[in-house]
Amino acid sequence: MAGEPFQSPDVGLVFYSAYPTEVVGRQATPDGLCHRVPADARWLLTWSGGFGSVPGYRTADCSGPAAELNNVHSWSTGFYLTYRAS
Repeated sequence: MAGEPFQSPDVGLVFYSAYPTEVVGRQATPDGLCHRVPADARWLLTWSGGFGSVPGYRTADCSGPAAELNNVHSWSTGFYLTYRAS
């Protein structure tokens, strides 16, 4: 998957690198579980799959304060370590 170019439209929740813009991760449907943010991810888009909220965490176990990644345009590489998608 890494190195896959940006495509529009795409499917699911898709994480992208910054420069060049490449797919670095994907989730098909929300499951509410704690997942690692792909290491090179700098932003995401929810293309399909019924995603409502995607809070990102700066911890390895989805604990502590969260920021809604669906509303964040981009972040520094490694800033968010985990996320939950519901």
